[in-house]
Amino acid sequence: MVAHYIDVGQANATLLEFSCGAVLIDAGAQDDEHIVSLTSYLHTVFDKRPDLHNTLDLIIITHNHIDHTRALRAVVEQFSVLRYIDNGQLTGTGTANPNWIRANAQTGGRNIVVRQITNTDITSLPDKNGLTDDTIDPVNCAVTDPKIAVLSGRRDDNPGWTHEDFDNKNNHSIVVRVDFDKASFIFTGDLEEPAIETCLNGIKTPRP
Repeated sequence: MVAHYIDVGQANATLLEFSCGAVLIDAGAQDDEHIVSLTSYLHTVFDKRPDLHNTLDLIIITHNHIDHTRALRAVVEQFSVLRYIDNGQLTGTGTANPNWIRANAQTGGRNIVVRQITNTDITSLPDKNGLTDDTIDPVNCAVTDPKIAVLSGRRDDNPGWTHEDFDNKNNHSIVVRVDFDKASFIFTGDLEEPAIETCLNGIKTPRP
């Protein structure tokens, strides 16, 4: 696995490259110039990996703020995207592109599986190892099988935070854990202190 932490200015975009697939976590860009920087970087990666056919197996948007979604439409228009996940908060700043994805998932030759994840999807599970399935964890190569799981999603009920914290989109960020061999990554979006504490209290002791 290669983790590409891409410079998109004051914003977030991380590409996880595997032996037979690729996953993009967040597609933010500070401005139009950084949208070009992100798409150019992705083109460079795919030029070196023609076997991946300019395809992202999955895009995960941790939360719909502009610094995580500004480049999303450009990425979808320039590359083949098979699956898309966000937390389903679709009003306010940063939601134009997530709404565009929903409207265009099946247009222009695209066939994108679109899914939103709430925390209830996770807490309803019998264990606390997170939510995973073929949409969340689509990469399964002959010699590479990362484990991708969602540990937290959008909360529809206030878990005891202040109203200000509950209304803060940062605290509804999707939390993604990626385990590969002996390495483990956790992507927390812009989760802030009360949400971090709540999330940690709900996570089972990590797998060895």
